Amino acid sequence: MATETAVYASIDHIPARVQDDDEVSVATTALASEAGTTLGAPRDAFLRSVTFLIDENTEWGVTLVDPPPKKKGSRKPIIETMSGVICESKLQIGDRIKSVNGRKIGFSYNASRAMQLIETSVKRDGRLCLEVGNEDGEDILVQATLIKPRPEMTCEEMGLKTWLWGSLCIHKIEKDSLFGSSVLKEADELLSVNDIECWGTKVQPEAFHHIIDQLPRDVTVSVRRGKQRWTGKFG
Repeated sequence: MATETAVYASIDHIPARVQDDDEVSVATTALASEAGTTLGAPRDAFLRSVTFLIDENTEWGVTLVDPPPKKKGSRKPIIETMSGVICESKLQIGDRIKSVNGRKIGFSYNASRAMQLIETSVKRDGRLCLEVGNEDGEDILVQATLIKPRPEMTCEEMGLKTWLWGSLCIHKIEKDSLFGSSVLKEADELLSVNDIECWGTKVQPEAFHHIIDQLPRDVTVSVRRGKQRWTGKFG
C-alpha cells in the first residue's frame, strides 16, 4: 500500500475529486453526443467495486474499521479512509467491504484481518479489487469502476464485450482481465458508463466500446441485475 500518499477522503472530510471536473464534464458530454445519447443523473448502487493494477507508481490507500458495536446490520468492516486512485471510484466512506480480489469477507473478519487480506492480495496478484455494499443504494443497481493502466487501453483489452439482447447487455467478460476482476457479470443490463446513458437501445455495442476506448483513465459502468422471481436473489 502506498502509505506515503495523502488521505483525500475520511469520515470527517470528503473533498472534491482530484481531477478537473469541468474538463471531464466537457469531454464526457462530447463522447455522449458522438454516441447519439446524453448524460444522465448519477446513480447510487447497492453494490460497487473498484479495480486497478498496482505498480511502484500507483498511489492508493485504504483503511478499515469495525462498525460501532450497537449499530444494526452487517458486522463487516467499513471504509474509514481512502486515498489515491480509489477516490476516483464510487466507493464511499462507510461502505462495507464484501470481498477483496474475489475472496468474500465472512463473519470471522474484523478490520485488522481484512486489512491483512488486502495487503497479501496485492502482493500476490499485483492488482486490487474491492467490492463494497451500500445499504442506501438501489437494490438492483451495480456499479464497477476500473482504472485504466494506460489511456489507450481499449474495451476489448479490458476484457468486455457487449451485445443487444433486447437491450444493451454484457455478452462476455474475459476471466483474467480488468473487467473480470470487477463485480460485473455476463447478462447484466448496461445502463450507463461515466453517466453517459446507454440503457435499452440508446447506444449500439460498437458505440459503447468506442466510449470506453476514448475514456482516458477511470471507467464507471452501471448495470441493472435481475433477481430470481421466487428467491429474490440475483441469478
